[in-house]
Amino acid sequence: MTQASFKFMDRGPSKKQRPRRVLTLAQARKGVFNHLLTLKRQTGKGSSLVCPCCDQTVKLYTRPLNYEKSAWLGALVDAYEQDPRWIHNREVRARGGDYAKLRFFGLIKRHPDKAGFWMPTRLGIDFVKGKCEAPAFVLVYNNECWAVSSETVSFEEAQTRKEKVTNESA
Repeated sequence: MTQASFKFMDRGPSKKQRPRRVLTLAQARKGVFNHLLTLKRQTGKGSSLVCPCCDQTVKLYTRPLNYEKSAWLGALVDAYEQDPRWIHNREVRARGGDYAKLRFFGLIKRHPDKAGFWMPTRLGIDFVKGKCEAPAFVLVYNNECWAVSSETVSFEEAQTRKEKVTNESA
């Protein structure tokens, strides 16, 4: 994994006293995202860097729409069509937390007040029924979707994608 440091403002003393460039948090996040995206494109793998705001390591993750997620979504849609309500993840045989990343694709939504309760969106239902396609992968930064792929997959195609795209691939 590549470790890079990235600074937005001149923090050290200089011979010429230049005014510091002050950024909002949103501007800083966008700058970090753009830098991570550039590193990902240049190296072909995931990278991390130190955030200039909080000094923590930040990463850009590629999250694919694969078999595990599509199988869980199919089970959620089946359960929802039998009884349209918020459904707890245990009712849909959830293994791990990978299913929750379907929210970045716009295919599910989580209950605003109750942990573990999910509902498919109209797009999620249409995707499972083969009426539309969804992005093949999304880029996640700071637990938010920052970009979606232009490549799309159908529900049937997603069911055959067993690979797990890691931060080092894609």
